[in-house]
Amino acid sequence: MFTLPKDEARRKLWIKFIQTKRADYQAPKIGQSRDHALCERHFTENCLTDEVLLMRKMGMKRKGELKHGSVPTIHTVQPVTSTSLHACAVSQHPKKKRACDKLEVARV
Repeated sequence: MFTLPKDEARRKLWIKFIQTKRADYQAPKIGQSRDHALCERHFTENCLTDEVLLMRKMGMKRKGELKHGSVPTIHTVQPVTSTSLHACAVSQHPKKKRACDKLEVARV
């Protein structure tokens, strides 16, 4: 999750992005935006730092970090619910197999 940026110009772009789907959204003042955040699904992959992308390609879990100046551009197709959040988390982070599971597959 990424909180609203402190940089005023970029902050306005984030708020404009949010308001395209939520016209009633009222942005908090700078410094009071801890509870206002966007998830990684709203950013293209090129918004993430190269280090994060490399570590993920190597199979390591790593919390996303945005490059300086990143702005959200992807609107989700369906409203976010606890079920869709869970489905997203499951699809992005498949459960790791235990060593005994791997041995069983190799044995068969």
